Amino acid sequence: MFIHTAVIVAFDLSDINTLVSARNWYKEAFSAAENPVVILVGMKKDMLSPAAYESTETDARRLAEEIGAEYWPTSSKTGENIREIVFRVVALTFNQMVKQEMEERGNLAAKSIGNNLKVKKSADLYEKRKKRICQI
Repeated sequence: MFIHTAVIVAFDLSDINTLVSARNWYKEAFSAAENPVVILVGMKKDMLSPAAYESTETDARRLAEEIGAEYWPTSSKTGENIREIVFRVVALTFNQMVKQEMEERGNLAAKSIGNNLKVKKSADLYEKRKKRICQI
């Protein structure tokens, strides 16, 4: 069984002190997880002027690079990037799971990904398309 972890470290874009604290929160979460997907989330983007956001964004991107995270600014008020973060975490975690499973199973991974997801040979798909085209 493959268990994968995502660490989402959130901070308040309107309070730079929370970005400083985010480094510590990351260290605590990272020490409890093995090879997690890491996302740094800046919240309350709608509360800042463009100039104030630009300054904070520079610091946030620097921290994200330092800890190996993706940086996502968000606003729950406007909904900016809320859904996108969820989809991104799921995609990165799934990608990590597939990669690990392929490494552990070697050649068998080409035939099956995950416990229930089967990959068909491309030749089978080609034959089905060929029959459909010939019938037209």
